[in-house]
Amino acid sequence: MPNQAKIDQLKGMAVAVQSLRSDVWSILRQRDMAAVSMYDFRTVMTERGLTPGHYGLQQRIWRQNVETAFREVRLWQEAAKQQYGLKRKIFRRAAGNKAEERRLFTVLKVGDWLSDPWLHKHTRKAFRAKPKPSRQKLRLSFDSASYNTKRDSEGRLWLSLMGAANRQRIKLCFGRVPEKLTPCGEIQVFFHAENDIQIHTGFDEFHACAGDAIPEPGRKVSTHTRRAERESLSAKAPAAPVDRATTNKPYRILGIDAGRTEAFIDSHGTVYGHGLGQLCEEHDAKTKGKRASRSKLREQAKALRKQAEVARRAGNPEKARRLTRKADNIYAHNLSTGRQTAARSRHRARVRDLIFRAVHEIAAVTNCIAAEKFSQNFSYDRSRKQNRLNSGWMRSIVAEALDAAARRRGSSVIHVNPAYTSQQVRRCGHLGKRTNGSVYCTEGSCPEFRVKYHDDMDAAGSIEDRAADPHITLSMTPKQVREVILSRY
Repeated sequence: MPNQAKIDQLKGMAVAVQSLRSDVWSILRQRDMAAVSMYDFRTVMTERGLTPGHYGLQQRIWRQNVETAFREVRLWQEAAKQQYGLKRKIFRRAAGNKAEERRLFTVLKVGDWLSDPWLHKHTRKAFRAKPKPSRQKLRLSFDSASYNTKRDSEGRLWLSLMGAANRQRIKLCFGRVPEKLTPCGEIQVFFHAENDIQIHTGFDEFHACAGDAIPEPGRKVSTHTRRAERESLSAKAPAAPVDRATTNKPYRILGIDAGRTEAFIDSHGTVYGHGLGQLCEEHDAKTKGKRASRSKLREQAKALRKQAEVARRAGNPEKARRLTRKADNIYAHNLSTGRQTAARSRHRARVRDLIFRAVHEIAAVTNCIAAEKFSQNFSYDRSRKQNRLNSGWMRSIVAEALDAAARRRGSSVIHVNPAYTSQQVRRCGHLGKRTNGSVYCTEGSCPEFRVKYHDDMDAAGSIEDRAADPHITLSMTPKQVREVILSRY
């Protein structure tokens, strides 16, 4: 925690920057500033007397915060246009005229919408409809030339920020931060409470999120030595270099499998993302009833249109118009897709949040995740209901979560061939039978004969073993995988 004198210096600069941002917003809201560039805007600020000396800041800090506020205003304006649906209105106004579409989009892109009265009117409506973002929070922006980083003899990171006066530096200590998390680009200092200072910066994802290297898998794949092989695999983990961001996680390969009532289950029986199955079943039951009702209404509308056609041929135009109007009202008011699309989007957002939370929980306990490649679509050997619940869009969310969330938590992901992982009994290695949520061996001479195990947990264990299996690769077909499994026993 920095001392009070340093906090007061930074807060004084933040108050001046807050006044600077307010002036930037006030100037850019003027109509003659619609097409001004960032370089020209700095000239405008200087001509109006809003120089660094006016705010008591140094030139570099003034310029960086002016550019940051300028980008905020432009992003807010683009978001307002998107929310208002301005592009859709342009297509509607052009009515298929490609030249008019190109002209309106060009004017909108370069910011010269003041020259077109129709575009000017709708752009101003878009800006009035979107609320302004809150600017009450104190913050400072520093570019890479406004601060220095240095480590002392104890390995602690010190950040030396440019102060308000010339040749003044404000030094802050961050403790023993990993080398790859040393700030190197633009940083922002936020003031949240009385003495609470937060510094936000960005890092290169490859360097900041890369975990430790995956150890070389063992070559032994015999059924009777798999448990010893997993122990030796964990023992082969290199002791150095150790990643400080992942020292609290045990170094082992953890196999996971997609469950029925939860998002994932690992080889130790731990459940992640509990409640996913219930959430999908409730949404499926709700939409199934609505789909049945909509099908009845659709058939009724088609029958009305057929009756209208018969009446028209019989020479009764008044009845034909009445029946056609009824059918059109059904399509317009009872078969519209607006609410259905909104409900689907809300459901997918909840599913996405649950899956990402589950992947974060998995990445918190392991450095290496073994899983099937969820980006590949194939039909499960389950009921039609289960295949519908585990549809392609959900598998794409799982694939995205494993690729993004796990990597950013410092965990590696090994994709394995999922063929026969749900039917192979992990304890003995034989291909068994899966029924009623359990799997058991059918070999009469096996000690594990008819001993039931949880199917998803057993599949997760088989996936974990397959991560160290050099004979079953990701590109092999299910028939080839079956031949390899049968050749071992």
